[in-house]
Amino acid sequence: MLRLSDSISTEPLLMGHLLRLSLHTHVLRTVWEGLADHRWTDAQLAHWQTELAKPNFAAELRHAMAGERAFGNRLIEFLRRHPETFDAIGDSETGDPPVGATGFSRFLYRAVPAGWSCHEQINYNRMFDEFIIPALPSADGKFAPPLINTMNTAMDMELIRNHRPSKAVLKHRVLSNMLLPALGSVFHRTAQAQTFNDLAIAACALERHRLAHGSYPESLATLAPEYAKQVPLDPMNGQPFRYERTADGRFRLWSVGWNGVDDGGVVVLQTGSSKAIHIDAGDWVWPVPQPQ
Repeated sequence: MLRLSDSISTEPLLMGHLLRLSLHTHVLRTVWEGLADHRWTDAQLAHWQTELAKPNFAAELRHAMAGERAFGNRLIEFLRRHPETFDAIGDSETGDPPVGATGFSRFLYRAVPAGWSCHEQINYNRMFDEFIIPALPSADGKFAPPLINTMNTAMDMELIRNHRPSKAVLKHRVLSNMLLPALGSVFHRTAQAQTFNDLAIAACALERHRLAHGSYPESLATLAPEYAKQVPLDPMNGQPFRYERTADGRFRLWSVGWNGVDDGGVVVLQTGSSKAIHIDAGDWVWPVPQPQ
């Protein structure tokens, strides 16, 4: 599974990036199950640490966003030459036309001069420059949730203002409405994937300490360099992960999460049937099951 995930790490589109994150989640689940049951040997744990230190999902996101932008530009240029294909481009699951693309706007797309689609392309790239590029994680893998939230909100408001079909056509936002809205959630998923990956590295080092000494250490700082060359820092704030030993001989390990606030290792779940972790509230906790 790890090799399969690594094989698509250089895919230049967001779809490939999201698939990679999903595959890597299964890898981490396997690591977690072995840790929870104390099944890994010291050599196996060292192997996991080496392998998990390789992914840089922030850099991969920057690469995927660049590919997505190139794809959008290529699509607009294709539509300029083949306007009759506009009807075939819509929601991949429902088959619905893109936002703002009613029969009237599709007629206009065929009728207007090529300069109209040039304006579409200019606005598409302008929104990338104004809202997406500034929100990308830094080269060293640090995410800035407040900035990302601000940029995503600003981009959403820009699209909402031009959401109605007539305004979308007149303001040259038809294709921006179609290509841009889904980009925001990718930041959240990438940050979460990198954070849990780094939590897994720290958890492996903690288990190596337990194998050698019979118990977990008092702090993460004591793990380096014997059990980890370097304990990863929390990608969400650049500070050490939160850690504490528990009375039952286990430990609690967590990131401050998207809100950047240490909530004491409290996990907040979304309401509804999914019970997924709430992206904006609570901490991101490396799960250690209670003894049966």
